[in-house]
Amino acid sequence: MQDNAIKQYKNVNEKIQVPVSLKEDTIKLMKEGKQRRRYTGFAYAAAAIAGIVFIGIASLQIRQKSNSDITICEALDANTVKEEVELSKGDLYFQNIQGEYTSPGLSLGGLEGKSVSVSEEEYFSYLGTEPLPEYIPQGMVKQDLGKQQLTLEEDGSYGVDLFTVRYEGAGESYIEILLSGKKVPKAEEAAEILGNLVNETDVKIAYYGSKPEETVFIAYFQTEVVGYRIKTKGVSQEEFIKIILSFIK
Repeated sequence: MQDNAIKQYKNVNEKIQVPVSLKEDTIKLMKEGKQRRRYTGFAYAAAAIAGIVFIGIASLQIRQKSNSDITICEALDANTVKEEVELSKGDLYFQNIQGEYTSPGLSLGGLEGKSVSVSEEEYFSYLGTEPLPEYIPQGMVKQDLGKQQLTLEEDGSYGVDLFTVRYEGAGESYIEILLSGKKVPKAEEAAEILGNLVNETDVKIAYYGSKPEETVFIAYFQTEVVGYRIKTKGVSQEEFIKIILSFIK
């Protein structure tokens, strides 16, 4: 309970914004204090307080700058999976799935709307953003999947707007990113995965497989514009976390 309280206070501190006017007034008080040769007890106290406030502001600004990005707070072993990982802005709980995790097929059959082929450029334009991760593990190469099938409604919007981006590496390693402009592209099984709150973003994470090269990580989350399902194989836990954080930092 104590650790949880400390984490909550830490999260609150990271959100504190120091007004510029307060900093300027503090510096002014310190300068005025230096110009006086005679100090009353009150003046001494004011100067001391001003100094403490200034130091506090400076250290807070340094801390805010260093925490501008979310970082992993502990060392991770590439050969094992930790079920709980502490971050500088939250925690991630990795839920273990016994056996192989199979997502339902993405079929457009029986849905209303006209089936249309959409390129990646057209889809990103539809989203109004380029929804790709800033971090990709070394050796992973983005694949050209060509145009993909979506359904077009009468009003010009997409009824089914699921779109896949894929990266591949050595052996059978890959990163598969399923995008949706409407909501998180959830499989039915995702409802059973526990959520994590990281930088005010709800993230559901699970994994299966016992060998590092065969371990599959899955994450579901949503930013302001795009819903994501990210699935990887042959990627370490640390690399997987860095991929997720590059979206929600």
